[in-house]
Amino acid sequence: IMHDEMGIDDVLDLMDDIRDQDEVENRINEILGQEGVSAVVEMGEEDLLAELELLEEEVRLEGEKQNVSDGNEEDLVLPEQPTAPLPDVKKPAKLEPAIAKVAVAS
Repeated sequence: IMHDEMGIDDVLDLMDDIRDQDEVENRINEILGQEGVSAVVEMGEEDLLAELELLEEEVRLEGEKQNVSDGNEEDLVLPEQPTAPLPDVKKPAKLEPAIAKVAVAS
């Protein structure tokens, strides 16, 4: 049933989104876990909120980038079709393959 609703591109996009969210989660865990709770207390509330705002901004920008890349075909601007005829191209001369001689040890 899911095969009818989601194509391979949709699955790959979903996997990319999950991977991005994992990266954000890992950064938050790194800040909170690796340095310990005492580091958060030492950081101060203002520093912690500033770091959180930076993370939120990154997520927002990634979301905007994702929305831009998922744009409709109607928004797609293509170059004009050429009106001049294409130049004639000569076919390359066909080279005869070289015959390799192989020595056989007896």
